[in-house]
Amino acid sequence: MGGLAVDLRGKWKARIHTKDTEIVKRTSEHTHAPDEQAVSCCETKLSIKKKARESQDSAHLMVDESLQTASEGTAAKLPKLGSLKRQYNANVLVYLQRQYSLPL
Repeated sequence: MGGLAVDLRGKWKARIHTKDTEIVKRTSEHTHAPDEQAVSCCETKLSIKKKARESQDSAHLMVDESLQTASEGTAAKLPKLGSLKRQYNANVLVYLQRQYSLPL
């Protein structure tokens, strides 16, 4: 059984328990509309992480590509460019360490 916790800056928390792809238990219900920019922001950051594992291009190029496809609202919610580049480079390093069993 897995779980997912969502915290909207201390305002609201929800937890669900899942088995495979089925929800088996909820501790509370949603009481707000979904934040589309927050979801899009998470998707953009995941896209950057995926590119870090699959590409050998520079951090600047990969982050720039991801930002070009992001909406203005999504881009406003993302961390600063320098932070995104550091995150990209950190993900590349972790991937290489795992793939080649390099010491930390």
